[in-house]
Amino acid sequence: LGEQRRRMGEVRRLEQQANQMRDMRGKATGLAVGGAAAVYAGSRIIQPGLEFESEMSRVQAVTRLDKNSEQYKMLEAQARQLGATTAFTQANAAQGQKFLAMAGFTPEAIKSAMPGMLDLALAGDMDLASTADIASNILSGMNLQSSEMTNVADVLTAAFTRANVDVGMLGETMKYAAPGAAGLNISLQEVAAMAGKLGDAGMQGSMGGTALRAIMLRMASPPKKAAAAMQQLGISATDSAGNLRPMPDILKDVYEQTKNLGNAEQISLFSDISGVEASNAMKVLVDQAGNGELQKMVTTLQYANGEAANVANTMSDNTMGDWAATTSAIDAFRTALFDTNGEALRDFLQSMTKIIQRMTEFANENPQLMSVLGKLFATLAIGAVVIGGIGAIMLTILGPMALLRASLVTMGLPATLTPLKMIWSL
Repeated sequence: LGEQRRRMGEVRRLEQQANQMRDMRGKATGLAVGGAAAVYAGSRIIQPGLEFESEMSRVQAVTRLDKNSEQYKMLEAQARQLGATTAFTQANAAQGQKFLAMAGFTPEAIKSAMPGMLDLALAGDMDLASTADIASNILSGMNLQSSEMTNVADVLTAAFTRANVDVGMLGETMKYAAPGAAGLNISLQEVAAMAGKLGDAGMQGSMGGTALRAIMLRMASPPKKAAAAMQQLGISATDSAGNLRPMPDILKDVYEQTKNLGNAEQISLFSDISGVEASNAMKVLVDQAGNGELQKMVTTLQYANGEAANVANTMSDNTMGDWAATTSAIDAFRTALFDTNGEALRDFLQSMTKIIQRMTEFANENPQLMSVLGKLFATLAIGAVVIGGIGAIMLTILGPMALLRASLVTMGLPATLTPLKMIWSL
């Protein structure tokens, strides 16, 4: 009976040793994994704040504002507010402000233009930075004021939702057509309507833009062939004051004077008026003006007030829209967390940078000492790897073998047959 109790006590002791080794390995692994997870989670939590701070630094750089100025604080507050209350993040809003600033907008003009920009981006299903780039180019090309950005967004939205074009295509068309149109007092609505009708015929982007530019300029200042063709048709493109008449009216007159001609003669006249490369576009626009569709489109765009906001709200009125708004609100909260710790984090990083720089200076000034230390560190590192590896192996092996020894003791085998002796005997 005494021998049996002794054996059971030995079994319990050996089991405890095995469990302790297993617990040590588990705790070490858990500590390493937990530490890494905590660092990763912390960095992910403040990521929106890091991105927003970086984007606002870019805004500050291109606006050349002092960080403590009222104008900069105004833009920062707007970006925060838009990011917290719309489907866009605060960093997205700052990107939009940056592109407007690069286009020469004043801080006050940026603030005025941003709401329309957000509506256009949502309606056009584009990122805010690209939308700001396109819309600001159109605004400048058409020689419009920044306060008219909302109207630009409404006109573009009304156009691309009624024609086979999108915001990017309209932007590319306007790149070629807008400056000439502005110089001839052709309205944004007229240019957008003509771009939309050309888009329906597959003449989109730069193709439509170059064709429109040629047609408008040759109407205003016709070369010899164009002037002769217009005179043959009995049409004047300018009024008594020498200003270009509305394009839909001119195109309508061309239609009326050519509708009874043969198609070959029509194309010849269109080619003389607009140039060979733009003759197909001229044909499309003349037909659209002739049946009244171009004029109808122009009128629609003239009364497009609130179009961008309405389309944006409709497109966001779904679960995905709610999710986008929720994630933006969460990002705003995470940015707020960063704000409360940002200064401390910057101080820490700057201190670490100075320490590392001093260490680098010391290393450069003492190359022989660093060579010796480098060899020492390399030796210690190799030793740590070897010892650590052996330790991990021993912990992995000895744990199960301790349990094996406990089993042997239970079966009445000699307790002196330790795991190491068993290994040695092999």
